[in-house]
Amino acid sequence: MKYRLLIFDLDGTLIDSKRDIANAVNHALELENLPPLDNKLIYSFIGDGMFGLIEKTLSTRKEYKQVNIEKLLKLYAEYYNDHLLDSTVLYPGVKEILEHYRKYKKAIVSNKEESFSRKILEKLNVCRHFDIIFGSNSTKNRKPDPEPLIKVMDLLNVGPEETIMIGDGINDIIAALKANVKSCIVTHDPEVEKEFLAENKPDFCINSLIQLKGITNPGRDYVS
Repeated sequence: MKYRLLIFDLDGTLIDSKRDIANAVNHALELENLPPLDNKLIYSFIGDGMFGLIEKTLSTRKEYKQVNIEKLLKLYAEYYNDHLLDSTVLYPGVKEILEHYRKYKKAIVSNKEESFSRKILEKLNVCRHFDIIFGSNSTKNRKPDPEPLIKVMDLLNVGPEETIMIGDGINDIIAALKANVKSCIVTHDPEVEKEFLAENKPDFCINSLIQLKGITNPGRDYVS
């Protein structure tokens, strides 16, 4: 397969951001005098955007039922904006991969808000590698809807047969399937890879971003 465009998810794919997200959720709960949630539970809520994150949080306990979701969203966003890089880091191999594919068109399609995504990528000094950065509020619909992937392809004038979506979850697979592009899931863990493949069917599944070189290689398939 000849690829010209790599579309990357952000959280769980390029960056390990789960602790900062969980801390922001629990900070918002604390401000409302509500009991915190275990970080691992919050981690399982990541992937559907900020509203989905807070909505799932509020569904876990009966004492959360009367909470105003808009207020909690505001408290979460205010704290997260100031603390989104407390512990967030790039996964191993990210800078190497982005440089390896420097001739390719590259985009971010994340369900994190665009402003947060840009701020993180800028602070981690990798923003320059991407032609387009889309967040949950960049298009009318977010993943798993294919709209952001289709819009990226249109803007960069690349067809679906020349595009691959690299992510870490089911939303990435569904969006890729609906947009008629290939999907590659990166798990960052061989055991997680086995579990994921038992339940889902991406086109490719890897446990390290470096393994992306085995799927598509600039020396073999780049077309200018």
